[in-house]
Amino acid sequence: METDKFEGSKEVDQAIMTGKNGHLILRSFAAGDPAQGKTGKIIILLIEPATSETLMDIPKASEVFNLSNRETEIVRLICRGLTNKAISELLFISDQTVKDHIKHLMRKMNVSSRTQIIATLLNLHKPEPPE
Repeated sequence: METDKFEGSKEVDQAIMTGKNGHLILRSFAAGDPAQGKTGKIIILLIEPATSETLMDIPKASEVFNLSNRETEIVRLICRGLTNKAISELLFISDQTVKDHIKHLMRKMNVSSRTQIIATLLNLHKPEPPE
């Protein structure tokens, strides 16, 4: 999962809550200034509505499918709905290089389309049903 992090913060935990109105993502961050030895002394709790992208555990997918850093980056961009051309422009690589990375991703994930990449990521982290 991609997270925007504050300077000196580190995501330490994440949970998904499921209720009648959908899913919520709860993320905690250890914050503070590491130069002053204060990291972890402040905890920030972020609660936000879950989207299909936030329900995807991309770091877990990276580990499960043994993705390179570049492949992980491309998976994140695919999940945001970017085209090959947009990905190539953003990463300063050719369209063909993007296509090659996507082919490697599909082979590693045993899928045959961009849609199946996203579906596989969604299935990696299914929320627990409410009690």
